[in-house]
Amino acid sequence: EEARRRLQLLEEKKKRGAQTKEDLFNNFLRAYESRDDDAAWSTLSVSRGRTGNSIVESLVDEFLRLSAQNSNEEAGAVLQKISFAGEVEAAKVGDAFTRDLARTLRAASAFQRERIAQGRELIKQAIGRYNKTEFNEAIEILSTADQNFLESGDECHHMFVEAWIGYCYLRGQESERSLQAFQRLSQVFAARNYKSLLAQSLFAQADALNSKNEFSKSLERANEALELS
Repeated sequence: EEARRRLQLLEEKKKRGAQTKEDLFNNFLRAYESRDDDAAWSTLSVSRGRTGNSIVESLVDEFLRLSAQNSNEEAGAVLQKISFAGEVEAAKVGDAFTRDLARTLRAASAFQRERIAQGRELIKQAIGRYNKTEFNEAIEILSTADQNFLESGDECHHMFVEAWIGYCYLRGQESERSLQAFQRLSQVFAARNYKSLLAQSLFAQADALNSKNEFSKSLERANEALELS
């Protein structure tokens, strides 16, 4: 029975994987309009990844763009969608990250939102450098982005940046430094119920431990991550 259930879940994931990001985004918007939590989660659950939830990321970009233009009514409508995504995620799997992010954005001043927007643009630049294996350059950009988030009181983006610095250490062959970073972050993510980030941090630890030839510990961390995924 358990094997059959897992097989069914895999098949559902394959079908969803065939959908484009645009399809998923539009499906989420329809689910939001009808307040269909199950339909919303079917899109959100397959949109999560190391670079964030693609649906939420698009909404945050749109919210910050509208906010910068002083289009407050339109920005507020987008923020409602982010909040809805956060509530669905929290209800379905107990992950509080998007809900906390929505609250941070709601409480931020216009100046703080501008700083957050600047920091997010820097993150995108840093990920571009990471993809080109320019890890030291990526870390420098991420560190600059982090100052924006710290100065704006944005803990969610701050921790997201810290994780990406850890990935740079990992791919830059600094396994021990990466391991220490993710061990610390895992404790924070667990305490805050940031389950997707926690799973990713456990996978990163498994990767780092594997590089150190600590295979049994690597397998333990990977299994812990899979339980959360």
